[in-house]
Amino acid sequence: MSLDSTDRCNCCTIRDTCVFYSLPPDLRRRFQSITDVRSYAAGATVVSQGDDAHGVFIVRLGAVRLLHMAAGGKMMAVRVVSASGIIGLPEVTSGTPYHFTAQTVDESFLEYVPRKAFVSFLLDQPQVALELLIWLSQQFEDLELSLCETVTDPDLEHRLLDQLRELGETCGNPIDGGIQLRPKLTGQDLADGLGCSRQWISKLLGDLEHRGLIKRRSRRIIVTPAAFAGDTRP
Repeated sequence: MSLDSTDRCNCCTIRDTCVFYSLPPDLRRRFQSITDVRSYAAGATVVSQGDDAHGVFIVRLGAVRLLHMAAGGKMMAVRVVSASGIIGLPEVTSGTPYHFTAQTVDESFLEYVPRKAFVSFLLDQPQVALELLIWLSQQFEDLELSLCETVTDPDLEHRLLDQLRELGETCGNPIDGGIQLRPKLTGQDLADGLGCSRQWISKLLGDLEHRGLIKRRSRRIIVTPAAFAGDTRP
């Protein structure tokens, strides 16, 4: 993927899941003209919770962990934003500070749009504003469904596998034997995303590996073809 291209969308490997790729080519190019591609080393802080929302970030390569400081000062991982995900959109459009601290899981490339330029672009291009509204609505719906599953579905193993498959599709590298997840996710990352303990995630990963649905190699998770084949419930 050439991130320096004047039309980065045509080079992007995750364009089919990106809200901006659905725009007409001329609008995509106009949007790219107000963006800046930034590279971050693994573990870098992109924004901090409570900072003024100065801009929006679109994940192009890599993954970003969202952290929230709860009452008592405990920092908790909320979820991992993978390629084509957007960070800071609700805060920039509402004028509130960033709700989360965003840290890169591994080396990542993010497209940055300053708040003033972003808001001006949306005011000039209502079509883009509508596309983002639809995207936000889908994100909210997914969160509601995920919350319902957390409350009513005891099958954590199946939801963990769904999470790994989604990460494989958005930021995985095809290799012999399956799809290797690019970010080096920790057990705590996965546990916080599902609302369970790290020890329980370790057990679930072991069960998935025993069933041949994943492999673990040098702190990387490989999702095997069997994980995408039909009903994988035990």
